[in-house]
Amino acid sequence: APGGYGKTFVINTLIRRLNGAGHIVVATASSGIAALNMPGGQTAHSAFGLSLHPQPGDVASISPVGGRADVLRATKLIIWDEISMSHGYHVAAFDRMLQRVCNNDAPFGGKVVLFAGDFRQTAPVVKGGTASDIVAASVTHHDCWSSVTRLR
Repeated sequence: APGGYGKTFVINTLIRRLNGAGHIVVATASSGIAALNMPGGQTAHSAFGLSLHPQPGDVASISPVGGRADVLRATKLIIWDEISMSHGYHVAAFDRMLQRVCNNDAPFGGKVVLFAGDFRQTAPVVKGGTASDIVAASVTHHDCWSSVTRLR
């Protein structure tokens, strides 16, 4: 949704409601500033072990064993705000990591993931890229996006 439509309010309401019911919510954002707007928010790079220089076939660096993997398996909802800023390779790496950690070949390891953002704002950064390179880097141009349901 465009800026000013209440995305942050809805996200924070979901986080507080699910946490209040005893569920785990992992709240992330593509930028540190956006992450600060959510309780317990952190950058997606930090939360999921994403590479700073995404490549095709990357897998986020969280091992299927360990505390971070245990938290992801127990998580009821994963939120990724400002998704429009993220490179599609990051989302694909996140998808592969969740499938591996959850031992589930379903999209995003069968987890409920809420992507939020405004695609009219900042596009992904592609160093030295042309306009077509930047468009191709958008999450909407990657295979995992076909399993996303868009809500308005």
